[in-house]
Amino acid sequence: MASVPGMRRAMREECTCVEELVTIVECGKRRREELTKWVTGNLGGRNEMEVTELGNLSLQCMKARMALSYLIGAEGHFGQPPSKDAVSSPSDDLDFETNYSNYQSANSICEHEAHSIIELLSHCLANRAKEGAGGFSAATFTVKGVLFSIRCVMTDPKNRVVFATIDGARVNALLLKALGRYSLVADRKEEGIGAIMDAEAAEHAVFSLYLMSNYGFQESVCFTSFGKNKFLPENFEGENASVLTSKILSSYLDKDGNTPAGNHAAMQILLRMKYLNFSGPIDELLYPRKDYPSGNDFAFEQKLLSAAKSSYVVNKKVEGAKPKGDVFDRSIIRLRIPADCSPKGVDPKTYSSPLIAVEELSFGSKTVKHSQSIDDIAIANNIAGCAEGFAKQAYGFYWRWEDWGGDDLVDQPFLPSSVGAKSSNANQRKNNSNGKNDASKALSPPRRGLLGMLTQSNNVDEDEPFTIFGFKCGAPMCGR
Repeated sequence: MASVPGMRRAMREECTCVEELVTIVECGKRRREELTKWVTGNLGGRNEMEVTELGNLSLQCMKARMALSYLIGAEGHFGQPPSKDAVSSPSDDLDFETNYSNYQSANSICEHEAHSIIELLSHCLANRAKEGAGGFSAATFTVKGVLFSIRCVMTDPKNRVVFATIDGARVNALLLKALGRYSLVADRKEEGIGAIMDAEAAEHAVFSLYLMSNYGFQESVCFTSFGKNKFLPENFEGENASVLTSKILSSYLDKDGNTPAGNHAAMQILLRMKYLNFSGPIDELLYPRKDYPSGNDFAFEQKLLSAAKSSYVVNKKVEGAKPKGDVFDRSIIRLRIPADCSPKGVDPKTYSSPLIAVEELSFGSKTVKHSQSIDDIAIANNIAGCAEGFAKQAYGFYWRWEDWGGDDLVDQPFLPSSVGAKSSNANQRKNNSNGKNDASKALSPPRRGLLGMLTQSNNVDEDEPFTIFGFKCGAPMCGR
């Protein structure tokens, strides 16, 4: 029932469904260590009764998690149209603050739930039942329902981090495989592949893959462990994964009936393809002590690979902005510009990183109107540049790094020289504590006041982002 849009409001507000579902998942959280060992095949030393108990608890927690994800994450989030039942605040059209915001914490998953979701998706894509403790028939879950739940779970950035830390390439490989079935062979039902995927399921897959791509960058562009993870394996059955991914995404964009959200997601992955981390064999994705997901679950079927080779697709070779080091995991404060345009910002809102802040300025934004194609990385770079002092405002807001003073900066005017001093001191402390270069180094040149910023070198790096007007610019001009 939770997957039916018309039922969600009643289930949230007119009964105790959310509270009861939360009670179930909390039972799992209290035994999270045992469940993590069980779902990864590392339990050992337990009798049959204990194994059966843990298996049944894991299954009930997964069902409750899916229902919660529909109730909490299915409406009004990034990439989703706002629901009539989840109206944004009249005073803040940009923020989709729903009337059930108090339930948002209930959508946070544990590690064992992420492993369970990966296993469930592998079974559904194979149209396979799960045997033994916590088992289910092949008809219990649908691919579309599971993909929708994954997308709803990923509306919370913290959940994406959970998937990334247990090897994000696992869920990414399954998502790409599902998308490939729709993009390459959905019209070839006689081959037995693709009949279970439709445009809606494909949108859930590609948008989830897009959200996970924020955590799969190469070490050369991501200096912290937060975003520096494997995006996908290097090869699928001997086929270069980067080439195969580009072909699947390009084929998807050529499909009729795609939603704007799906097209946006596919294009964003293509724009950052050059900087994503494709490495390691498929074998690294396996659970050594478990039969499933198997290597075949993560690999592409030969019919799918043959379809990719035989399909004529104009590969959309596009290249977006190169991400700066500070856009991944450095908290940033967004401040509204007052009506009198004074330099003191109001209504501060904190984001865990510029990449997360982009979600309210990118696709579907009611405030920022983009005249050119959107590049999320370029927007994140511009936000970071504004926080660094390269511009007074960006996209209609003031931006401040939280570690440069946090709330102390809210009521202060834009003072690049003083902010630069805070940056220098903060970086020095950080370097002294861990002996490493700070990730903000690429965006923290010596400050020389406003005049000094205007007289910096005019040489434009080829990796600098485009402005929202389509012009390539150097860092001192970004965000203006």
